[in-house]
Amino acid sequence: YTAISYTWGNEEATEVIYLDNRPFHVRPNLWSCLYYMARAVENAAWDYVWADAICIDQTNDAERSSQVRLMDQTYRDAVCVSVWLGLITLPEYIGSYLPTQVPIRTLESDGFDLQDSIVELSNRPYWSRVWVIQEFLLGQ
Repeated sequence: YTAISYTWGNEEATEVIYLDNRPFHVRPNLWSCLYYMARAVENAAWDYVWADAICIDQTNDAERSSQVRLMDQTYRDAVCVSVWLGLITLPEYIGSYLPTQVPIRTLESDGFDLQDSIVELSNRPYWSRVWVIQEFLLGQ
């Protein structure tokens, strides 16, 4: 399995995925992550995905506490850790033409230039999370 390292975001769990043919609500950032991971699964070294918001019952305090103590092992045992930094940032002039009440969940781009984006990527909320080091450094 791959363990996903990502930020939850502040949005409500408004997006739907299906687990064993049953609807399950996730936040938009996780939905986008899963969408793009599904597109890349053909070349993946993993068969399963582990995401805390899905694999840990968030309504059960005892399970959450128990699983937090096991997080280092969860990431260490993963065949790889997939880090999701979020969608690329739209230029302001493009973003102003999009309806603001609908969150952007997918985005097609002609290309991505790491050198042009490194400052913006390094300032993403992901890097302010305490768990970041554990999640991607313990993984393969």
